[in-house]
Amino acid sequence: MDNTLISDAERFFIIQGAQVGSFSLTYELRKLGCRLDGRQRSDFRPIEIETGILNHTAGSARVKIGNTIVITCVSIEIGTPSVDACNEGRIEIDVECSPTATPRFSGKSGSDIADTLKATLSTAFTRECLPFKLLCIQPGKQCWVIHADVLLLESAGNLLDAASLAIFAALSTIKLPLSLAQKIAAETGDAPNTMDFALSMTNLPMFTTVHKVVGDSYIVDADKEEEACSFARIFVAVRADGTITAIIKEGCGSLRIDSVMDMIEVGLFDQMDLIFFDASGCVNAGGTPSKG
Repeated sequence: MDNTLISDAERFFIIQGAQVGSFSLTYELRKLGCRLDGRQRSDFRPIEIETGILNHTAGSARVKIGNTIVITCVSIEIGTPSVDACNEGRIEIDVECSPTATPRFSGKSGSDIADTLKATLSTAFTRECLPFKLLCIQPGKQCWVIHADVLLLESAGNLLDAASLAIFAALSTIKLPLSLAQKIAAETGDAPNTMDFALSMTNLPMFTTVHKVVGDSYIVDADKEEEACSFARIFVAVRADGTITAIIKEGCGSLRIDSVMDMIEVGLFDQMDLIFFDASGCVNAGGTPSKG
């Protein structure tokens, strides 16, 4: 988990605060908690989303969750389709950690963090998530390749959720040119009469991270101090319709199946409506977002 150094007293407060209400019979009481910044266990820090911040890219977005800042730039180019998908385009994700963000990002440690985030994010972008067939220009010869470059500017915890949200917001702003075949179809009335098209984001999932601190205490949007106290965590990739596309466990602690199901419930039903609202609307949340 996170290697942030914290005192024993601070660790004790984080763990005990997360346990407030954890043994209650109702879910509304179990989610209360008492965190360092006053949030309940199911609350996110303030979320800010800005799109179109870089004019020289096909799409861009800046996401700030608390003091964690992530920028995603999207570019498109013509490439060669892969052998196993000759009539489809593809997306390639790259993650880079700014060495000025935190000492953890310097040297090999930063490369390891970037590689881990890249591998985790790539698991969400399957053929069912994006209309890759629309990216085909000439089957077997040419296709559109989407490059999503993620830059981690500030690290204050919950990097994966911020990176996932930034990719979602950046991809929602791009428009791709129609191929010659698609233009001919448009002229004959078999396709929309437009010169470009936007990607459908309906099936694109985003990640939410749920931490197990101790016992039945689960928290979302952990800051770096809370991550240092985390016993284990799972990353849940879920679409807007509630379909789960990936579940990844990380951390030294083991999880019972009932704990996993509880953590999925926290990530799925209590948080994803908030995240997808922010991403689809590209709003700036003033104050800590929470369900009404």
